[in-house]
Amino acid sequence: MSNIIQINNLNKSFGSVNAVQNLSFRVKKGELFAFLGVNGAGKSTTINIMCGQLSKDSGSVFIDKHDLDKDMDYIKRELGV
Repeated sequence: MSNIIQINNLNKSFGSVNAVQNLSFRVKKGELFAFLGVNGAGKSTTINIMCGQLSKDSGSVFIDKHDLDKDMDYIKRELGV
């Protein structure tokens, strides 16, 4: 089954604070997935990057095989992000 979400080595900092550091994961189509973690673990930051609300410092994000950097208009239009 194909990946609906794929994150590779995602990084985001706010000044000297590393909010997300080298995060990688895959979610297959039809799979149930949840973010769990303590306050400040980077859950909301990661979701905001995936939705295009925040820019990432480095790494790659693919939603339904579409590169977030190249296909954000498609992702927003087709997936309702």
